[in-house]
Amino acid sequence: MLNIQSLRHPTHASEVNDLALSPHPPDLFALTETFLNADSTLAEYQDCIPSGYNLHSTPRTIKSRTSKNTTGVRGGIAFLVREPSTVLDSPGYSFLSFECASITLKLPNSLLTIFNVYRPPKSSPYSSPPAVFLQEFTTLLSIAATTPHEFILTGDFNIHVDDPSDSFACEFLTLLSSTNLTQHVNFPTHYKDHTLDLVITSSLSNLSPEISLSFDTPSDHYPIFTLLNILPILLAHLLLLTLFAA
Repeated sequence: MLNIQSLRHPTHASEVNDLALSPHPPDLFALTETFLNADSTLAEYQDCIPSGYNLHSTPRTIKSRTSKNTTGVRGGIAFLVREPSTVLDSPGYSFLSFECASITLKLPNSLLTIFNVYRPPKSSPYSSPPAVFLQEFTTLLSIAATTPHEFILTGDFNIHVDDPSDSFACEFLTLLSSTNLTQHVNFPTHYKDHTLDLVITSSLSNLSPEISLSFDTPSDHYPIFTLLNILPILLAHLLLLTLFAA
């Protein structure tokens, strides 16, 4: 599997294409750290998009603590959606402490919104204090709570939710619990054995996510696969592939 860290990197693009040609290709890729710029044209990265998929890109817009630069330096999140999926318009989001984009898919009998989050690690010049993130993430949760259909929050949060001694992680998990949300990833998603990459749904959701991962990745994060139970039928090929980067 794959960790993006530049969608335009020839090797990474090749691995995405190989996955798209697999016997059970994902219906949706949720990507972080795409390194795509706001001024990039479709022609510039057309070769990076697998045949039969459409790209929905959101370049980095949060500001660095050390400069006024908001684009063109790493970051960026995106979705690759397999045709002939119907994608509805989704609002944009602007937060200081994390990147976020969403996409809403029209399914045969329902709708599904996926929120894709990338929170830069503490070492990044784009990071913000935990308190700022928790405040802003609460705002995003309020937005998600008003979604009139099923939704998922996923992405690279760079929070050690596996460490009960980490006060930031405990505050984050308490926030999820207090808003009736469930975090489903219960295994390490990083080579240093921490769980940083998450899949979150409402505790009342009928999606019943089945989570798995692959160790075949060129980066220090492992890709996460999520198989969803879309009522009233099980869509065996609806795989949400979250590709994360440090």
